[in-house]
Amino acid sequence: MRGRGRRRRTGRNSLLHTQAMMKFGTANRLVPGGFSGINLHGNIVFPPSSLSSTRRTVSCGADPRRIGRVGREIQREMGDLLVNDRNVLAAIDPKYDDDDIRNMTIASVTEVQMSRDLSVAKLYLMFSGGTKKSYQPILDRLNAKKGYIRRVVSQRLNLRRSPELVFYEDNTLNEADEMKRIMAVLREDREFREKQLA
Repeated sequence: MRGRGRRRRTGRNSLLHTQAMMKFGTANRLVPGGFSGINLHGNIVFPPSSLSSTRRTVSCGADPRRIGRVGREIQREMGDLLVNDRNVLAAIDPKYDDDDIRNMTIASVTEVQMSRDLSVAKLYLMFSGGTKKSYQPILDRLNAKKGYIRRVVSQRLNLRRSPELVFYEDNTLNEADEMKRIMAVLREDREFREKQLA
């Protein structure tokens, strides 16, 4: 009857109707913004603009307070391993000996940066002692043992999901010393110029 409008097509009839309209070039009336094409399976491929209004934004990441807490706990446990765990101490210095630690390299954790989803922990280490000019070999050995370290830390903290550990050298003190040296050179240069102008 007139005035009641067309019956709404559902299921297979609706699909056939859509395919028929696509075949005759009128399918772009079905969706605001039209469609950008058809894939190999005969399905409509909508442009991003037609989906942006209905797409739900999902926010991933743990609570910032929990991120900070987990980072501090990892820093504490890793600091203990750097002092008391033989495997970790051997990674720091292959010549590790309980009876002679005078020439041993000592490492400490200065900062832990956690990813928002707690899947990665970046540990920054500061070294002192020893005779090495470069501590990169130590970092390489620690990263080689990160599976063992990760397992121990996870067991101690009872974490449901253990983050991947990556070790870096903390160069903040070296950078600070370099900045002091540059400032001293600039100060001496300024004093020299003032004496020349006097």
